[in-house]
Amino acid sequence: NLFYNGSMTKLIGKNYDFSFLNDPRTGFISVLILVLFILGTITGGYMLFQKFLSVVFFQNGLSASQQGNIDKTLSSISRAASFSEYDVYYRNLSAINIARLNPILSQKGVSQDTIKADFQSESRFAITNALRARDLDPTNYQNWVALGNAYETLAPFGVADAHEEAKKAF
Repeated sequence: NLFYNGSMTKLIGKNYDFSFLNDPRTGFISVLILVLFILGTITGGYMLFQKFLSVVFFQNGLSASQQGNIDKTLSSISRAASFSEYDVYYRNLSAINIARLNPILSQKGVSQDTIKADFQSESRFAITNALRARDLDPTNYQNWVALGNAYETLAPFGVADAHEEAKKAF
């Protein structure tokens, strides 16, 4: 019989005994390596979980965008960027900030000061997000286009040096 011939040692093979208690140095080093391995596994798992969450939030943002819910889109993609920074997240955030400018300008029954403050805040976010995307991956042309679009959108509103910055980005 191949599986059992009356002796378990022949089935399993040789036994090796390791004792870390005989030599304290060996015991210390083995425990240290084990602890470092466990910490590395926990850290790697945490980082992987963060990246997973960022992708889930980004996907939720894209779904909300398809439904036309710009506020949920902004919230979801912002959360995605908070978990893991990718240039595509910031590029999309910049585009969302630009898309939110028209509704700000077309508000009725709101003071001009409020409209101006909201416009300046949203335009600042558009530029900041486009710059962040460019900084994360300066080799990706889409990041430069996003930056150029952000400045180009703001140029007609008298934003200082917006036209020149748009030309540089393009």
